[in-house]
Amino acid sequence: MKYKEVKQAFFNPEAIDRSAPFWSWNEVMKPDEVKTQAKDMIEKGMGGYFMHSRVGLESEYLGKDWMDSVQACVDQAKEDGTNAWLYDEDRWPSGAAGGLVTCDKENGGKGISIHISDEKSIDGEILYTYAVRIDTVGIISYRLLDSNEEKKSEEKYLHVRLDYLPPMEWFNNYPPADNINKDTVKRFIETSYEPYKKQFGHEFGKSIPGIFTDEPNIASATTSYGDEAVRLTYTYTFPEYFKLKRGYDFTDIIPALFMKHPISKKAKHDWFHTIAEMFAENFSKQIFDWCDENNLLFTGHWLAENRLGAYILTSGSVLLNYMYQHIPGIDMLRDQTIEYMTIKGCTSVAHQTGRKRALSETYGVSGWQFSFEGQKWIGDYQYIQGI
Repeated sequence: MKYKEVKQAFFNPEAIDRSAPFWSWNEVMKPDEVKTQAKDMIEKGMGGYFMHSRVGLESEYLGKDWMDSVQACVDQAKEDGTNAWLYDEDRWPSGAAGGLVTCDKENGGKGISIHISDEKSIDGEILYTYAVRIDTVGIISYRLLDSNEEKKSEEKYLHVRLDYLPPMEWFNNYPPADNINKDTVKRFIETSYEPYKKQFGHEFGKSIPGIFTDEPNIASATTSYGDEAVRLTYTYTFPEYFKLKRGYDFTDIIPALFMKHPISKKAKHDWFHTIAEMFAENFSKQIFDWCDENNLLFTGHWLAENRLGAYILTSGSVLLNYMYQHIPGIDMLRDQTIEYMTIKGCTSVAHQTGRKRALSETYGVSGWQFSFEGQKWIGDYQYIQGI
């Protein structure tokens, strides 16, 4: 574009380049009222809106009133030449579809824990049992037992137990999702994406440009199971996937993941690396591919992207997941400019993968007293770094 064209574009940007509010749908959904509010936002200069389920929603999520309200927004967006963006979850984080996915226990989050005992059997779903020699520092040695083997007198049993996340009120009294499980994510697509395609697929890439995923994560290790046990995120197919990626059996390292041992550093590196790849491939890439096939832009942001240590626990690697977004995204909450890795991690991947845009969910948790000057300050801070 020539200079004059670029300058003019700032005065009258296209809808895709304008702000689009996270629009809280948090009451009884009424299509006429929704259409009125949508029109009002556009008249104030917005380029569209993200139709976002929030706390307080009284209509059935993805039910008739919900879908009729989406239709009203699509109609208004067609009339205005603006964008009605979809959102893939009932509140957040993405993956459970408000419990519609995780009402099946098999799709709920899972973790493994270890339990040292003198008893050969303990309660629960035991995946593996080891004989271990331990001291005050950690594990001296360990060996995997078969069902017929017993520990020696100087050893103890180390049982590896599969645990399931319990129902939680936030997820409508169902568990959070097992987002590293390919079949669970497939069910999420069938539940939260396919209904929109069935009713509005002809508008994908037109009045509906894309869909937002919000803080999907692998944090079943850090979510409360109701006790103090340490857990690592797990799913049924993890051992096979680990063997494929790392070239050796997962059972070779399990005790060293939980207790100090000479191979603990390598064990933890290989475990985190594998979890990161599994999440990116089974969640992000699977959804990206579906959106790509259906002319829908996949955008959104990941959990705890502002802190390296935190996002390793919650996402494995945020950077891997950015690769599978048409519009890589972040959130930068509050009235602050102290985040550096958040923005540059996202925009760096956007540059390297040839993405034309990067998105930010911003101004959240700033309070109604937050000034326009403050908003410009935070916006400019992000724009110069590539948002």
